[in-house]
Amino acid sequence: MLEYLKAIDPDLILAVMSIIAGFFGKPLINVIKDLFKWEDKQAVWTATGVSLALGLLVVFAGGEFSGATVDLPTIGAAWSAVFTVATLFYKVFWNEPEVKS
Repeated sequence: MLEYLKAIDPDLILAVMSIIAGFFGKPLINVIKDLFKWEDKQAVWTATGVSLALGLLVVFAGGEFSGATVDLPTIGAAWSAVFTVATLFYKVFWNEPEVKS
């Protein structure tokens, strides 16, 4: 099974894993924010930290599966992809609509 994954483009594996991690990032961010009652700047830093942690997980797991290089640009790309996907899921699916009066 792992030999089959090594035949797939490492960038594709990292992209798919980043999307999956971003999908799970938003609920994880909400749990942490609710647990500590964080808002505003603390919430943004929470999202940044969770995205970085998930990005590192994606890079190291992706490297194991695909043989991708683990370096600073790869970590930065995974981090930004996870953060972007989590933000998109929040804005599109979980954001409450504004009530105009």
